[in-house]
Amino acid sequence: MKTFSWKSLLLSLGLAFLAGASTCAIWRAGLIDSLQAAFVVNVGRGEAPLQTPQTWLGLLLIVAISTSAGFFVSRTGARRSFLILGLGFLGTAAASLINGAGRNERRLSRTNLSSLANRYVAH
Repeated sequence: MKTFSWKSLLLSLGLAFLAGASTCAIWRAGLIDSLQAAFVVNVGRGEAPLQTPQTWLGLLLIVAISTSAGFFVSRTGARRSFLILGLGFLGTAAASLINGAGRNERRLSRTNLSSLANRYVAH
């Protein structure tokens, strides 16, 4: 059984916080934009733009998730937490893809309905 150590816990939380803070700095410097373009679904013409969180909220979410992942790793171990955290990240990506696919499907169905309506009105 693992023994509890404040030093170990504070060290892992500090490292996780540092990783989150450095990610925030890289994001604010604009160095993640190419990755964002690869993973975020673009909005079609005429659709409402994607909502982005306020800067302070985005930074808070990045640091909070990083620190909580560091806490989880420190308590369960790297080997055991790797699978659980990896599945969590994959689940988040899948949910984002499903949401984007549903949005594209709704856009296509509206386009098809409007083109059918225009075709019948023209005749």
